Amino acid sequence: MAHYSYKTIRPLQGYEKIQFQNFLSFLIRNSIIQCQFSFNKEEHNNIVLILDVDECEANLHNCSTGILCTNTQGSFTCECDIDYSWIENQCVANPYREDARCGGYYIAPNGEVAICNKDSDYYCCSASYWCGSSDAHCLCSACINYRGLSR
Repeated sequence: MAHYSYKTIRPLQGYEKIQFQNFLSFLIRNSIIQCQFSFNKEEHNNIVLILDVDECEANLHNCSTGILCTNTQGSFTCECDIDYSWIENQCVANPYREDARCGGYYIAPNGEVAICNKDSDYYCCSASYWCGSSDAHCLCSACINYRGLSR
């Protein structure tokens, strides 16, 4: 079932309606309001209702697996899911976990043993398999500092 959100244009009197290919435009006081192909339009008593089609819910988008579709007015955007990062023009499964667990038997979204995100504030993996940046996370003999820098 498609989801529609309504945007109401103020009551119109004497507006000029222009139809061109996939656009329906309304010229109002020198402003043009366009309804693109992903909009439906209804008119009631000189009030124009522009209905936005949710391309994500209606599966009318081209977002790939692992990419979130977000509906916008008249369109949609594609963003990487929380377990993915944008690398070299694509979403790639992360080597780290959002719950800050690392090493041992903790598996990351990419299917490998989880590491700590070197670009976060928790870049060291402790002997108890937690990411952090304290001495207990970075300076023990079993600790791994993913930034590779000495503290």
